[in-house]
Amino acid sequence: MTDRALPAELDPSTLVILVDQQEKSPADVSPCRTEFAHLAVGDYSLKHLGNEAVVERKSEADLLACLGVERDRFSRQVLRLMGCRHRVLVVESTWERLSAGGWRSKITPASVIGSLTGLMADGLPVALVGDHEQAGRFISRFFFIVARRRLRESRGLIGAIAERKKTGGGD
Repeated sequence: MTDRALPAELDPSTLVILVDQQEKSPADVSPCRTEFAHLAVGDYSLKHLGNEAVVERKSEADLLACLGVERDRFSRQVLRLMGCRHRVLVVESTWERLSAGGWRSKITPASVIGSLTGLMADGLPVALVGDHEQAGRFISRFFFIVARRRLRESRGLIGAIAERKKTGGGD
């Protein structure tokens, strides 16, 4: 990414969130804009930052499948996510619902909670956001904060380079 890709003044409506083409039920991430793309990692990414900022979104049913019968595939997804600087697993459920169970899957509530806790212990943030609508709000806020921090880092680096040149410190 070039620093020129981020706007001079950051506003959520200026951000473009890439949504994976395979996302069956994309979250509403307004006021950010969206574009569909093939993403190698995750379900959502911030345009111009590539794999630096990635969100993997799971509905409750999808999470249960990923922690059960599709665990090998999910483990590969998690490994790819771990290579991203800013990453989060967004789950459309709550601790209370996951702890209560009551689903048709053979996976137990204790196994689900244990698996999510293990992911967090391994360094993958997990956000239990409640539902699909809250997932969209969380995703747009996450990417806005990442973009704002990246913009501040870029400005700080550019300022340090300019100061160093001004004081004769070289390139």
